Amino acid sequence: MDYKYIEQLLDRYWEAETTLEEERVLKAFFAQSEMPEHLLPLRQLFETQETLAKATLSDDFEAQILQKVEATKGIDAKPSAPIVVKAIRTTFAQRLRPFYNAAATIALFLLVGGAVQHSFNATEPTFQVGSETQQGTPVADADSIRESLKTLRHVGSEAPTATAGDSAKALQKAKPFTPTE
Repeated sequence: MDYKYIEQLLDRYWEAETTLEEERVLKAFFAQSEMPEHLLPLRQLFETQETLAKATLSDDFEAQILQKVEATKGIDAKPSAPIVVKAIRTTFAQRLRPFYNAAATIALFLLVGGAVQHSFNATEPTFQVGSETQQGTPVADADSIRESLKTLRHVGSEAPTATAGDSAKALQKAKPFTPTE
């Protein structure tokens, strides 16, 4: 048997385009005992709709509900004191407090962000020794150290802790500086 018409009706049913007469045809079809395997799961849907359409409330349903409501009133009917609501006075400063907190948070983020940005953008300090300028660690040669020690010795009041000879010996032992660029 060809069930193409029923399948077309089902497609229109799922799209809510069927008429009442077409829905009656579908209900009558699913009420039959013989049908193809792929349509068997839909039988329960149409049978459930038919059963729910026939379901009604009993005549004393309203009386039963009212009786249950009256029974619960007796349980919960305790004399209660009137509810007192007090108004809370807030000052202008209290109303603005969330805005102060937000402004402080934003200022903190800007401060931390500026410090982080400054630390990433900072370059190495520049030192000048003699007539040459070097970046990074200060460069000193033995002649400039001797000259600075001589000037300290001639200044007078403060005597240097090391002599020029000690500095010269230390410089001879040290490795010479070679720039790496």
